[in-house]
Amino acid sequence: LEPTPLYARPHFQCSIDTSCCALFCAPRAIGCSLCTDVDMITCKHVFGLKGDASGLLHFTEETHVIYPCGHYVVLQNIESREQELLSISHSACSEGISALRMLPNMKSIAVAEKSDCALLNIYDVATRRKRRTIGLADVGVKEVVCISFSHDSRFMLTQGGGPEWLLVLWTLDKIVKPITTMATSARCGPPVHQADFCRRDSAVVCVTGNGILNFFRATDNHFKSIQSNLKRDVQNYLCHCWLREDSVVVASDCGDLLLFENYELKSVLLPNATCTGTVTSIAEFSKGFICGGSAGLLYIFEHERDSRDPYRCTHLHNIQNDGSPVVGMAVSPSEEMLICATSKNQMYSLTLSCADMSNDDVTHVRALSTSFHSPGPSGSLRIVALDVCLWKPLLATCGEDQSLRIWNFEERMVELVRDFSDDLVSVSFHPSGLFVLVGSRDKLHLLSVLMHDASIMKEIHVHSCGVCRFAHGGHIFAVVNSHVVRVYSAYTCQPCVNLRGHNGHVQAMQWAKSDRRIATMSFDGAIVIWKLHDGAKECEYVIARVSFVSGIANEDLSHIFVVCDDHCLRELSVVSGSIELATTYNCGLPLSCLALAETHQVIFYGTSEARKPNCIHAAHLPTWATTNAAKYHSHASEVTCMSLTRDNSLLFTGGADGSLCIFASHDFNSSAERPNDMRIDTIGVLKEFTEEILVTRADMERQNAEIMHLRSKVDELVLNNEYQLRLRDMKYRDNVAVVADQFSFELQSDAQRYQQLKDDKRMVAVAYEDRLRSVEADHELACKRSQDQYNGKLDTEVNRCTMLRKERRQRTQAWESAKQTIIDGQSQRELTVVSEFEAQIEEEHRRQGRLVADKESILCSLSKATIMVEHDADSEVGEIKQRYVVKLSAERHLTKRLEADNELMKKRFSVLTKDVDDQRDEICSLQDKERELLNSIQDLEKDIEGHKKEIREREETIADKEKRIYDLKKKNQELEKFRFVLDYKIKELKRQIEPREIEIFDMRQQVEEMDLELGQYHKSNVALDLMIGELRLRLNGMNLELHNAKARLSVIQVRCRQLLRAVDHPALRALGHKELKRHVRTLVHIMKNEHCEAPETADSSFEVNYRKQREHLERCITALRRKISRDMQLHINDHARLVEESTVLVHEVCCLRRENHRLRLKQSKVSSLDSQRHILSESRSQSIILKSRVYQLEQLLGI
Repeated sequence: LEPTPLYARPHFQCSIDTSCCALFCAPRAIGCSLCTDVDMITCKHVFGLKGDASGLLHFTEETHVIYPCGHYVVLQNIESREQELLSISHSACSEGISALRMLPNMKSIAVAEKSDCALLNIYDVATRRKRRTIGLADVGVKEVVCISFSHDSRFMLTQGGGPEWLLVLWTLDKIVKPITTMATSARCGPPVHQADFCRRDSAVVCVTGNGILNFFRATDNHFKSIQSNLKRDVQNYLCHCWLREDSVVVASDCGDLLLFENYELKSVLLPNATCTGTVTSIAEFSKGFICGGSAGLLYIFEHERDSRDPYRCTHLHNIQNDGSPVVGMAVSPSEEMLICATSKNQMYSLTLSCADMSNDDVTHVRALSTSFHSPGPSGSLRIVALDVCLWKPLLATCGEDQSLRIWNFEERMVELVRDFSDDLVSVSFHPSGLFVLVGSRDKLHLLSVLMHDASIMKEIHVHSCGVCRFAHGGHIFAVVNSHVVRVYSAYTCQPCVNLRGHNGHVQAMQWAKSDRRIATMSFDGAIVIWKLHDGAKECEYVIARVSFVSGIANEDLSHIFVVCDDHCLRELSVVSGSIELATTYNCGLPLSCLALAETHQVIFYGTSEARKPNCIHAAHLPTWATTNAAKYHSHASEVTCMSLTRDNSLLFTGGADGSLCIFASHDFNSSAERPNDMRIDTIGVLKEFTEEILVTRADMERQNAEIMHLRSKVDELVLNNEYQLRLRDMKYRDNVAVVADQFSFELQSDAQRYQQLKDDKRMVAVAYEDRLRSVEADHELACKRSQDQYNGKLDTEVNRCTMLRKERRQRTQAWESAKQTIIDGQSQRELTVVSEFEAQIEEEHRRQGRLVADKESILCSLSKATIMVEHDADSEVGEIKQRYVVKLSAERHLTKRLEADNELMKKRFSVLTKDVDDQRDEICSLQDKERELLNSIQDLEKDIEGHKKEIREREETIADKEKRIYDLKKKNQELEKFRFVLDYKIKELKRQIEPREIEIFDMRQQVEEMDLELGQYHKSNVALDLMIGELRLRLNGMNLELHNAKARLSVIQVRCRQLLRAVDHPALRALGHKELKRHVRTLVHIMKNEHCEAPETADSSFEVNYRKQREHLERCITALRRKISRDMQLHINDHARLVEESTVLVHEVCCLRRENHRLRLKQSKVSSLDSQRHILSESRSQSIILKSRVYQLEQLLGI
């Protein structure tokens, strides 16, 4: 029978709803002819950093950072680790991202791409959409080294790469165009590192490089050099940064920091004597600037006004476990956080507020989100292999940095990292997620995945272990040893079978779903399917003169896909036990790895073009070879490895640039393939994962010891805090006494001062009343005179205003009539001129009609007539135009004269209006003065009433205080009497507490003894349970053996009866000895062929021994049951006795609590009435001691 085809199901329809799988800013497919509306995969998350790009770190908000990774620009939330991806252009000639820069308004970001003609894309950060694309082909730039924007975002500066090193100034107004260009370095000369605008002056530019430190000013569309006083040896200037005071800091490879002000060298801030290494990156903030060093050091310089140097290094931070240079830094908008990137492609964060408050510099620098693969000894970032776990959301990767990393793709972080001393070449995850196989050049390591580490359980010496893979069940694993595939047991690590038959190195292998067969693909173009029970070949196929790079097969090994070195992807089918070549597809590009999603009917394969971004191709089955595959740009270099989850919902890819991408694979037949009760989260990952982990006993004991140590520390701190509170209480009690004495003294002095102020107030009130009466009389006379005067002026002005209004009305009427006359005349003249022109135009139309009618007959004379007509028309139009120009000038002259008269009238009217407004303002000011005087009088009257009321209130307050003083003196006398009674009662309480403390100590000892007895009882019960379980197991074993023996006995009896019937046959008696012997041999041969083994003679004492053993076991079980019942009765009695004793203790504790509460109430009354007495402090200390003892008793009893 032919196997069921892999792509037997119909492929999806393109009319499905795309809202479930569309993602904003996700990469779109290129060249997909099957479906143009829906992506087959969507990039959800990327791990890594493209460290060779300049300006690679920027803040968009306080918690959002943007950086390049692979062929994406990543916008990541620092707190939740969520990402949004900006996919860069999919140009075939693009060589990746070379530079980034955020605009000063933090609303857009510029991304430069390296190619034959460099591109510069500007994206809107809020909408994540592309706003502009700027091509640099016209200026001859292939690579942009650095981008800079002016403070007003009107100009842009781009520094090109070698060999031209062109500096281009752009305008960013409505039309983006270059203003001027200049070569900052000689052709094929030393490199230029950075070019940047000044913070305040957009015309000033600073350029630094190897032996280059220049200041330029852009004037008249040209760069002009600015001279400086720098007289030093030629150095390699690595970076610079403009500060807010229009000064600039420049770092050199000698470790110097040069501070320039007004383009002149002012000071050297960080000499070689105090600096380890060089400064490779500088970032500016409000207090100064921050430098990143070559040894992973961060220097914080702050402005010093009183010091000789304007800036001083105040803090020094070290990045742990990373001594690589800092290549980029960014400060958050609130300046609370600094993020930095190192040359090992790692990102770290530093909280600046914590750094200012503490001197413990190491603890503040931590990884920004998680760690990534770093460059190896050879400088390569390549991720060599990856594998996905089945039962846990874990992913294992190994790279050329000789490290194994376990990623949690649900939490988007690295679970653990294990470093090795050898180069790693392969990795495989156990389905349970508790073990992982790692292959190196000379060994195969089997590691157990613990909570915080991966420990090596077994090392197998296997040379050139390029591929290793666990079976689906996890009980065995296969390892490639050059051209031999070895299969080992996962539990004993002992070899099970060796598969020999390849002539070249095995490049890939695939287990069947039943784990009984395995398919292998070798470099010599051979494909073999093996049977594991005997290690024999089931089928084999060889493609001549072709080498395999990678391969994949479906679960039943009926369809095999291989990637070849001739840029072809081939499909082979297994039909009737033989392998046949089904399809060959030439991709035209070098391919690297494969992944097959059977449930989605999609095949994925990655490209491996050198030194340029590569794609992941996705094609639907069965038309993958006849239709164009969809392309998804992901990595900035070759795609090295690829893997799918078991449900094919996630695709993981690793690249040679050290980036790891997670894609969501969309299943368009999900309703038919996935169960309804299976829950899927936001990125398409199954939620039903196991949570079991491996923990060593040493780790548990260490953690328990640490917990006990911390608990003891907490108890010590509690006791220490209680002691400190008592000391503080005593201190504050003395302070209260001192303050009370001081307050009483101040009260007496305030009373004397109040009496003196009262007398002074009485004298001031009398003088004020006399002065007020005189002021009121003068004010009445002045108001009367001013009122009479201003009434007369107001009448005069009213009459004058009436006359002016009449005159203005008459002049306005005359002006309106004259204006209407002029307008009517002008309109009449315009109508006349228009009618004349219309008549002339109609005449011209008639003439043109006649000319068109006579065109065919007089074609030869048409040109001359046309010229004459045009000449006449032009002359006539000129004359008419001249005549009407004269008329128009006369009308304009008349209009100007009327406008002048109108302006004169307006000026006269404005003068009159201004006079009226001045009079009104003067009247209003006088009225305001009058109101202010009335308000001041009312305020003074209110002040007088307020002073009188305040005097009355103070007199009442003095009387109340005197009465309160008398009451306090009386209460003080009563408290003196009550103090004596309390002294006597406190002494009696002391005598009662001492014997009770002794009883509590005795009871505590009894409770401890009872706890020991209970522990012994529990241990004995556990031992008895174990013994019962063991005896039950033995009994079950004996029953099973008895059943097997009975079965064998019945079979033997049947065979014996058959043999007796055959021997006792009457026909045998008539045979001779030879024939009888031959017949017996034939009978024996028949019995052997029926696989009937000769039964052993049963032991006659078997039943007797079994019966004795059973009786013995029953007696043991009966004795154990009696013992358990006796122990349970003793345990119940002991528990009842403990309950009774605990009840008695609880009753005594309650009594002590009530007595303590009563004493506390009395003590509070005494302390509130007389806090100055020493005997009250003694009773309070006794109450605190009693409270602590009660608290200890409660802890002892667990209340």
